[in-house]
Amino acid sequence: MTRTEKELTEVRERLAVAEQTLNAIYTQEVDALVVAGPDGDQIFTLKAAETPYRLLVEAMNEGTLIALPDGMILHCNRRFSEMVRLPMEKITGASWQPFFKADEQEAVASLMQHAGEYGAKGEFTMQAADGSPLPVHLSVRALKLDGVESLAVIVTDIAELRKAHQALNTANEQLETRVQKRTGELAKANEVLRVEIAEHQATERALAEAEAKVRAYAGDLEQRIRERTADLRAKVAELEIFSYSVSHDLRAPLRAIQSFSQILLEECGPTLSADHAGYLRRVIAGAQHLDQLIQEVLIYSRTARGKLSFSHVQLDTLVRDTIQSYSMFQPPAAEIVIEQPLPTVVAHEAMLTQCVSNLLGNAVKFVAPKTIPRVRIRPETMGKHARVWFEDNGIGVDPADHERIFNLFERVHANNDYPGTGIGLSIVKKAIERMGGSVGVESKPGHGSRFYIQLPLASDV
Repeated sequence: MTRTEKELTEVRERLAVAEQTLNAIYTQEVDALVVAGPDGDQIFTLKAAETPYRLLVEAMNEGTLIALPDGMILHCNRRFSEMVRLPMEKITGASWQPFFKADEQEAVASLMQHAGEYGAKGEFTMQAADGSPLPVHLSVRALKLDGVESLAVIVTDIAELRKAHQALNTANEQLETRVQKRTGELAKANEVLRVEIAEHQATERALAEAEAKVRAYAGDLEQRIRERTADLRAKVAELEIFSYSVSHDLRAPLRAIQSFSQILLEECGPTLSADHAGYLRRVIAGAQHLDQLIQEVLIYSRTARGKLSFSHVQLDTLVRDTIQSYSMFQPPAAEIVIEQPLPTVVAHEAMLTQCVSNLLGNAVKFVAPKTIPRVRIRPETMGKHARVWFEDNGIGVDPADHERIFNLFERVHANNDYPGTGIGLSIVKKAIERMGGSVGVESKPGHGSRFYIQLPLASDV
């Protein structure tokens, strides 16, 4: 056996003897403990420790220790054992230092060194056997056990006390914050109240001034109304004269341009060059387009300002009569189907006829080349209103243009491809809205369009 192995065996034997001795003391199998010190071996009897042990056990909520000045623990109670989470037999004979954080051990040692007979106190953080921290208050007092200098240590758990202090501080801070906030709110409320009082006083003054002005204007207000009413009537009469002038005086020269141009084309056509004949055709087409535009502007004007009288209108009869009145709505030019009888609505019959004619006209006009227009007309009940759909197989309208197509003179297709004035749908929208209804469209390019008009049902009026 080597020297090192021999020394290790001796150490193990001493440790075994020490452990047996501590266990014997703890179980009261022996009544004394021999401790080696710088002045020789010293004997401590259990009799000397009996009184403090009994006192420590009575302090159930506090841990207690009896320790030598060098740090060795001679005795502890169960409460201290619970604090450090270590059996009592493993505490007795050990040093107190491992039970405190490394950075506090020096301060704890200083506290114990200067305790004296009057004692010393301090707050530190212990650490249990599992490493968990525990804030404690130490109360240390020097004493003698059988003439041996010792230290009595009372260990108080202040974790709950710290929590209570922290909660109290937090509550105080919150209370102070709330007081400050409430004080600020009251100050603001007072300022707002002051401003409101000032505004109220200013309002009362302004109201009094306004009442005085109203009384001052009351005398001539009725006269102003009469004057403005007369002025409006005069302007309406002027507008009527203008409409008549547009309808007759302006259209007459247009018809003359169109007629004489047509005569020139028919009589002199063979002697004209292709370019000159084309110019005449353009003159004729332009005159026709302008004449149509004038007519539709007049229709829109009458629709927007005319006095309306409503009656019960049988939509089914009105739509069928409109289809029969125009060859372009009949086979083979177009296929128009009414899926089921249309309801009776409250409307202005002439204006509603114009709306139906415009919608059908658009449906058969805006189709792809060499495509037979197909239109499906169907009703839908919307509570107390009837909605009539006009669904076609046309070229469709981009969703971005759905609102724009109902504006006056708005067109989304080239005039060369699909001639028109851009007023037809404006007339429909204005007329239907004046009759208490609404219009709309669902469409996208290449998938046809679905226009609807919605009017009050006759049975609910």
